[in-house]
Amino acid sequence: MRSILLHIHDDDCLEPRRQVALDLARAFSGHVTCLQSAPIEASYGDYYGTAFAQVMPIIEKGSSALRNRVEGAMRQEDVPWNWVFENFDAYGAIRQHAPMHDLLVLGACDFRRGSKGYSALAADLAIDLRTPVMLVGEDSGGYDPAKPIVLAWNGSAEAANAMRAAVPLLAMASKVIVVTIEEKDDHWRVPATAAAAYLSRHAIAAEVAEEPVLKTGIASTLRHLSDRLEAGLIVMGAYGRTRFHELVLGGVSRDMFSNVATPLFLAH
Repeated sequence: MRSILLHIHDDDCLEPRRQVALDLARAFSGHVTCLQSAPIEASYGDYYGTAFAQVMPIIEKGSSALRNRVEGAMRQEDVPWNWVFENFDAYGAIRQHAPMHDLLVLGACDFRRGSKGYSALAADLAIDLRTPVMLVGEDSGGYDPAKPIVLAWNGSAEAANAMRAAVPLLAMASKVIVVTIEEKDDHWRVPATAAAAYLSRHAIAAEVAEEPVLKTGIASTLRHLSDRLEAGLIVMGAYGRTRFHELVLGGVSRDMFSNVATPLFLAH
C-alpha cells in the first residue's frame, strides 16, 4: 500500500478522502499521487464544440482554483506526493493511472456538491479496475489502521480477491472479524473458516462470526456490526457489471455504496 492514487474533485468527500489517503501513506511510508482531470479543450469538429468552448474558461478557472487550494494543503503535510492533471474525463484518467498504484482512494459522494446519493463513478471503477478501491464518505474523520476491520464474507471469488488485496491493512488492525450473514443460498461457497485459515498464514488471527440478517437487509446488518465494533474499515467484494455505461450493482453492493459511514475497501 505504498503507492496511493487520490482522486481530486471538488465534491463533499474531497477533504475526508484526502485525510484517509494521508493516513494510509503515513502508515505504510507511502506516496500519494493526486490525480485531477477535466476536459478543458473543445473539439470543434463535433456538434457541441462551440457550446463547449463557451464554458471551457469557467471549467479551466475552477480546475486551477481547486489545484491551488489542494496543493496548498498538501504542502503542509508530512508525506511525499505529486500532482497529475489529465485533460479528459475522470473515468478515463483513473483507468489510465490506477494500474501503477496499490490503492485508489475515491469519494462516495455524488459529483455535485451538496447532492446526496451514491457515486456512479466509484461504482463503475470498483467493478472495472483490478486495483482495489478505498471508498470514503463525507463523514469520515480519517483512517486509523489500528481499528478493527470487518471482512464481509460470502465465500465468493470477489470476497476472496478483496481479502487478499487487503492483507496489509488487515495485518495492522487490532482485530479482524470474518463475518457471514445468514441467508438462504443453495450454492456451495468457500466457508469463513477457510478465509480465517488463509489469514493465519499471514500471521493475522481472525475471528469468525455469523450475524443474523436484520429486517432492513444485509447492508444494514454490516453497518450495524461495524458500528458495534467501532470498526475503521469494511472489506468486501464488489459485485455487478456495466451495461450501456450504467452500473447494475448487486443489491448489497448498491446499498453499501449508497450510505458509506465506515470506509469501504473493495475489490472485484
